[in-house]
Amino acid sequence: FIPKSLPTASGSVPDVYRDAVREQFEQALIAWFGSHASPQGTVTITFTLDPDGKLVGEPEITSAEGEPLTLAVRDALHATLPFPPFPRGSEGREVPFRVTVVYAPSA
Repeated sequence: FIPKSLPTASGSVPDVYRDAVREQFEQALIAWFGSHASPQGTVTITFTLDPDGKLVGEPEITSAEGEPLTLAVRDALHATLPFPPFPRGSEGREVPFRVTVVYAPSA
């Protein structure tokens, strides 16, 4: 699969924090897809973190391939929580993330 983190305009945290969140989520996706059968496809997930690295509200998850793939990505996100807290001195109160996951298992 190919996770792609798309930068968002709001939320003031260092890029290194965004990279760490993306890496942690990517590792959870690798573990989840490595141990579960799932159809191939593309999923976009949008979620927001608070300063403690906790999820704010429910993530928005969309996929043309339907529920099995969206549930897989949701489960991987929840398995990852909580993320690290924002670095000291960060001005953001909430930081949004948008990640597109392309999953195409090799035969």
